[in-house]
Order: sequence, then C-alpha cells, then structure tokens
Amino acid sequence: MFVPMKRAFGFGFMIAISLFCAVEAFSSTVISPFAQGVIDSFMTVRMNLSLSSSNEEALLKIDAFENERRSDIDSKCTEEEKIILSNFFLLERYNYLRDDASNTESLKKQFSAQNDVIQSWFSSHKNETPNRWLYVTAGDVVSVCMSFDPVRMALKYGVTVKKYYEEALAQDNNMSYALTNLAQWYWYAPGITGGSKKTARELFKKALDSAHTDAERYFALVFMSQVAFDEKNKTLAADYLSQADSYAPGGSYVASVKSMNEAGYSLFTSHSRKAN
Repeated sequence: MFVPMKRAFGFGFMIAISLFCAVEAFSSTVISPFAQGVIDSFMTVRMNLSLSSSNEEALLKIDAFENERRSDIDSKCTEEEKIILSNFFLLERYNYLRDDASNTESLKKQFSAQNDVIQSWFSSHKNETPNRWLYVTAGDVVSVCMSFDPVRMALKYGVTVKKYYEEALAQDNNMSYALTNLAQWYWYAPGITGGSKKTARELFKKALDSAHTDAERYFALVFMSQVAFDEKNKTLAADYLSQADSYAPGGSYVASVKSMNEAGYSLFTSHSRKAN
C-alpha cells in the first residue's frame, strides 16, 4: 500500500483480506548503510516530486536519480538490496503513469515480472527472513498486482500484503513507512474481515510520531489530515496539511488533497471511488 499518491485497492484487495498466506520467520537480513542511504535519499526525492510541473518531469527526475546511482547500486548492493530499490523505483513511476490508460498493459507486465523476482528471492532464501524494506515494498508490489488481476492474485497471495507489513514491523515497530501502509490496510478493510478505522487511526498517529525524516513526516501528516477530515475536524485537517506543505512548499500533492477536501471528500474516499 504504497505512499499517499498511491493506487486504490479494488476487488482483489477485498478478497485478499479474507484469505491467509503464511510467511516463514528466521534470522532477518540486514541491509548496508549504502543501501539505506539510497532509500533515505529517494524518500526525499519522492516528497519533492510534487514540485514537478508535470508527470513527465517527475518521471525524468526518478530516472535521473536511478541513473546517477546505477553503477554504485550494481557494484555495492546485494541481490536483496537491488530488489528493494527496484521496487521503490517501479512503484514511484507507477504513481505518475497509472492515470493514463495506455500504460495499463505495460505496467501490468512490469509489476508481474517484478513480483516474480521477489517471490523467487523468497523461495531461494527460505532460511532467512527478508529485511523489513523488502517485506514492505513486496507488499506494495503485490497490492498493485492485485489491482490488475484481482481474483487470481487474491486467491494466490491471500493476506500476504498485510502479513508483509506486519513482518516489517516485527523487525522495527517504529518503521513509519510500514505503519502508514498497515494503517491503510485497516482503514480500507471491512470490519468483518478485521478492518478497523480506530486501529488505522492509531497506526497513522504512530507513523507520524515515529517519523525520523522530513519525508516521513510529510507523508504521515497528509494521512493524519485525512483522518481528521473524515472525522469532521476540518480545522485540524487543514492544520496537518499546512504542516505537510512546509516540507515541500507549494507542492501539487498537498494542493490536490486540499482540493479534494474543499470538494467534500478525502483522499481515502477518492481512492474508494476509483476502486468502485
């Protein structure tokens, strides 16, 4: 359930939450300071992409970031770290390509191929627990795959998405990115299958309290603003958005969320409408 600028969860997501797919747990892998540094830097880039004048410009900035680091990634990163970074790059491109229907088939193929890479790594490393960043980005990739092929993917992976986020938090219960994604799972899931807006709100709040970087605070503040909006506290919602805007002043993302709110609906209800 990648970042605020993310896909909506459709029929496949609703099927998935009623099924189960176990994840084995052994000793977890540790990523290098270099790989972590690339992740942290890319989080900042993600936040600042909202300052782009167009989707095309945002995509060029993602390409530039990856290309500038490609040589070092290839020479310094483990296979797992390369998969984590590839997940991030693909997921962020998706945010700027998904609204154009002409990209659908290409994106479907790319995400299916990336999921195959992830699952192959899991299968060949059964005596290891993936690093939390692989778990959480794998959950995001599976979530997108479900939007393209809901029934088949849901039957195959069940509640893998939720399990992946939980496994990431088992390694670091203050991981803001994973807390945000798990919060979304609880927000969208029907109560009969475990969903809870109360639990989601607590997780969103913890994601904000646990944020260690400006980018983490930015995204957490946007989500908290929409929780407040759905709770009919428009003043608090506006305050959270104002705080978020201070990290990327004048960005289009906060502006678009404000426009949604002014029209009477939230980021969450916007996603639900797209899913339906």
